[in-house]
Amino acid sequence: MRLKAALLFSALLWLMPSVQAAAEKQEVERRLLVITDKAPVYFEPNVTSTVIGYASKPTNLISYKSENGFYRVMLPPDRDNVSTFGYIAAKDVKILDEKTLSATNFWATEETKYRGIGLDVFLGVGPAFFGGGDLPDGVRGLVEELISRLSGEGYQIQDRIIGKLHSGVFASPDFAFHISPRLSVGIGGEYFHARNVDTFLFMEHGAFRSADSASILKAFVIRPSVYFMLPLNDSLSIRVAGGPIFVRMNFIYERNYSTSYLATTVSDSLRLAAEDSAIGFQAGAALEVRISERIGFFLGAHGRYARATMFEGYEKRLRFKDGIDDSEPQRTGLLSFAHRDGFPVLTVAADASSSDPKNAAFDLSGIGFSAGMRIRF
Repeated sequence: MRLKAALLFSALLWLMPSVQAAAEKQEVERRLLVITDKAPVYFEPNVTSTVIGYASKPTNLISYKSENGFYRVMLPPDRDNVSTFGYIAAKDVKILDEKTLSATNFWATEETKYRGIGLDVFLGVGPAFFGGGDLPDGVRGLVEELISRLSGEGYQIQDRIIGKLHSGVFASPDFAFHISPRLSVGIGGEYFHARNVDTFLFMEHGAFRSADSASILKAFVIRPSVYFMLPLNDSLSIRVAGGPIFVRMNFIYERNYSTSYLATTVSDSLRLAAEDSAIGFQAGAALEVRISERIGFFLGAHGRYARATMFEGYEKRLRFKDGIDDSEPQRTGLLSFAHRDGFPVLTVAADASSSDPKNAAFDLSGIGFSAGMRIRF
């Protein structure tokens, strides 16, 4: 016991200089009143130093430092609007007010920052990349199926532009409520939009015609999240977040073309529309640059997992041949991914000519990058 007490006493003696030094670092603000008609202000805190100016009563000065019986002060601006720092003797001034300023707590800097009502709003935009599931191949297969049909009818296929349904853009607001200076909980929303264009040219009577198709995917995301802030310094911090996501997806595919081969005019339009919901999860991190206590900018990245396999919708095909309506009845049901004439296609209520039909799966899993602004309330 005596040995432990001796060691504890030695440790306290070792820590005392550090504690004393920390106390000495606390700044003391003094309001001073000059009581001498012409008090000299020296370059250094001693009377042998160069006199850099004078202060006359009843001038008010502010000092944050004392040394060797002198106070460090800033003289009022001169004719050229230049202020000068120097030292004035304690005997030439009277202390009107004196208070000790709190030392900075580097282990809890967030507690001293602006809190307001404890709400952070993050507004971000950026690109997102995802797997796509069956939709990219199904969309491409519908175009290749049409190319094969037109080639079999004698049309010469020319240039083709192939789109890829694997990327889009999003905008998102997040609302984070503080539980502690580092930890917050909240909810975010996201509007996601992806568009894919697949088109090709074919020759008819020496003139070029085009067949155009477009796929549009819209997703509305709700994501409850837990947020954790890790300060790096006074200006930089890292924010990590994660939680479940609830996604509502809306998919539309449209394809149009027309021909007038051998005095026969044909106009063909195909439209698929379906929607589904999915539950998944997401996590991400962002580097934030603090501009002020209330405003900051961030760059972030986040990953998500969300997969939908029960798209409910309809398929409608309008076809006019020499002005006669040759359209097919609208079909409703689940969006399927099947093979038809050797091509992978998307279809609703697959018919007998389709093989290996299954529910079309769309995979929104992937990664997104964002840039935006943080506002604190």
